[in-house]
Amino acid sequence: MKDSLLLPVIFLLIFLVVFLLIAGLATLKSWGECFSEGGNTLVEAISYNLRVRLLQILPVSILISLTALFIRILVKPGSRFLSFLLPLGTAFAVLIFGYYFLNEMNETSPYAGTSHRAGTSPPTEKRAIKAERFLLPGKFTNLGGYTVYTESLQNGKAANLIIMEDGKSAAENEQKKFNFYSRVKINADAQGITLYPANEKEVKINARPVYSFIFQEDPRLSSFFRDIGLLNCELDRQYHNSRTGFLILSFSLLFFCVASSVLMRISRWPLLNFMIGLLILRGIFSIFRFLKTEIILELKKVLADSPLIDSLPAMIFLFLGLVLLLIDLVFVNYNFWKREIQGG
Repeated sequence: MKDSLLLPVIFLLIFLVVFLLIAGLATLKSWGECFSEGGNTLVEAISYNLRVRLLQILPVSILISLTALFIRILVKPGSRFLSFLLPLGTAFAVLIFGYYFLNEMNETSPYAGTSHRAGTSPPTEKRAIKAERFLLPGKFTNLGGYTVYTESLQNGKAANLIIMEDGKSAAENEQKKFNFYSRVKINADAQGITLYPANEKEVKINARPVYSFIFQEDPRLSSFFRDIGLLNCELDRQYHNSRTGFLILSFSLLFFCVASSVLMRISRWPLLNFMIGLLILRGIFSIFRFLKTEIILELKKVLADSPLIDSLPAMIFLFLGLVLLLIDLVFVNYNFWKREIQGG
């Protein structure tokens, strides 16, 4: 009983560490993308995006913390009822109040009129973007099919700029020509830069921030981040359109996650159980993406759009969670894992 009553405190400690770690990594990425623009722009860009980034990482931080908490429950099971109810209730409260608090911060912030919602890509402040985000003076920089060099860059004006269009073959690269401009005006936006040579046609170059390659995610994780973004989009949409729908979806996700902990007791090896926990976490996002992008889209082709269709993912997660909970109660010994480790 005592071990179970400590679970909310342990969960909050795990969540705090996970949340701060992910928030730090997300802030570091924004820092790297804006570093070349100077200190003032850097501080402004990080503070502008901070609230939105926190909203984006809140749900995934809670799910990761629950998965980590399952390992603690395996070691010291405590009360079966409390070990299910307390983590679920604590995680649900953190998600709801955290989402409400961060949204209130967005609405009362000086950027509230221009801030983006949590499900979208991180916003980039238009008035703060400088050409230095994409182009470093004194360095040859590869930008969206071009190689660009400028001797100096200040206040959106480049001096002694060389631009070369990259060829698609080795022969084209050997014969490629370059253009030289003594003075070029440069405008920057979220997608890249636009060059305005004197008396010549403008050149639009789509590009990533100059240091962004350092923080670019592994391609194998791209689908995972895509699914997280999709879940964030739906939570944000439900929060602003239907608070009841938001509550139901949030509870169903957490209920399914906690009920899935039964799968982590099928093995006596801690490392394997941990890997199963990671697969559970990945499966939550994959199932949601499949329901949202495959099942619901097909249903909307033959049925009229209705709140019932939008609530389908939540209903599916609740149903799957109930099935796993029933399996846990009927077929799985709650202390199985502990007895296996102790050789009992």
